[in-house]
Amino acid sequence: MVDLEEMQLARGRYRIVMMNCGYVESSRTSWLIFSTFGDDERFDTAAQAVVELALDLHAKYEEEYMDVGYQSDCCKRERAASAAAKFCPQCGTRMSSLEFDSACFMDFVAGLHNTTCDSYGDSEANAKREFAFWPWRAEELLGASRDEVVFIAENAERVVYDALCEVKPELRDDDVVDGDEWRSSAWMEVRRRGSNGT
Repeated sequence: MVDLEEMQLARGRYRIVMMNCGYVESSRTSWLIFSTFGDDERFDTAAQAVVELALDLHAKYEEEYMDVGYQSDCCKRERAASAAAKFCPQCGTRMSSLEFDSACFMDFVAGLHNTTCDSYGDSEANAKREFAFWPWRAEELLGASRDEVVFIAENAERVVYDALCEVKPELRDDDVVDGDEWRSSAWMEVRRRGSNGT
């Protein structure tokens, strides 16, 4: 596993991640812009900023898609009767947590282009993590210097996944990581340059 200390190749203090999902014809026409909560909340390297955003998005993905949500009385009765039950036969609610799926996680990140404030949900924290970034401070971008922005021009969903695997290697899917070296190189570029994609 790569030590984040080794990623200290960038100069500057990063507080905004501006990214675009998709590639060529499948590229989105709008940008996702995440900024830290305060002006003094910054990261020393571009890689550290992207890793923190990846951890935020992973926590949201886990809570919204992998974890068991609200359980009604019928679910609780079924769970007591059969610990192996995956779904409640009465209401259809999923009763067991799902395994991490790299493709679904990347779809979740790319799908953020279609979210509203309501569908994005909690922006400050969830049960697993206090978030470093949030998506509603785009005005911060207008006053930011170029040195404060991590710019990911394309395949941001893949870059975020690779950054997540950097600190959570147990989530690495060898079919995805090894099968598409070009996309993985976009994360390597963020790590190597620590710049704004130039």
